[in-house]
Amino acid sequence: MNRLSQITVDDQQCLDALVGQKIRALRRARGLSLKDVAEQANLSVGFLSQAERGLSSPSLRILGVLSQVFSVSIATFFPDSEAAPIDTNSPILRRNQRPEITFWGTGISKEILTPPSPYEGAQLVTYMMCLEPQGSSGDEAFTHEGLEAGFVLEGALQIQIDGETYILEKGDGFRFGSTLPHRFRNITNSMTHVIWVNYRNA
Repeated sequence: MNRLSQITVDDQQCLDALVGQKIRALRRARGLSLKDVAEQANLSVGFLSQAERGLSSPSLRILGVLSQVFSVSIATFFPDSEAAPIDTNSPILRRNQRPEITFWGTGISKEILTPPSPYEGAQLVTYMMCLEPQGSSGDEAFTHEGLEAGFVLEGALQIQIDGETYILEKGDGFRFGSTLPHRFRNITNSMTHVIWVNYRNA
């Protein structure tokens, strides 16, 4: 399930280019200029231009900010793994249909466990979050719209929510508003697995 350790420099460059293409496509679809997005996201035009061309790797914090500008989830920026087609009208998601999102350079991957909502508006998605030893969302806390909750299946998770730091071990759960600054990491030398739920009122 976890392919993080197999990602090469060439893979990362390819992924950077794909993320950049998605950022550009979202910006153009909304009729926004580089300057418009840069101002809303509090980024420089130069950095945003480099990100769109795949010359820079935006952090999760920056992608979180861009997700708010474009009103999409962070997962939108990342290519999914090959999987069987998903029937968006079905309440069931089979094991062989699960898309996997890899956040290269972070030691984190997500496997989507529940089907996407066929309705406009509220979105509820459940992930299996896999964190390699010392895998982290980054040194900077980030925010986005929605609510989050989770349950540690294996390992240990350090999570910072609005400046408060918590250590969660196997069997511990959490919940918080996504608009609160947050970041997290695996503080062990083995894999940590977390059932992670995101709710967003689109």
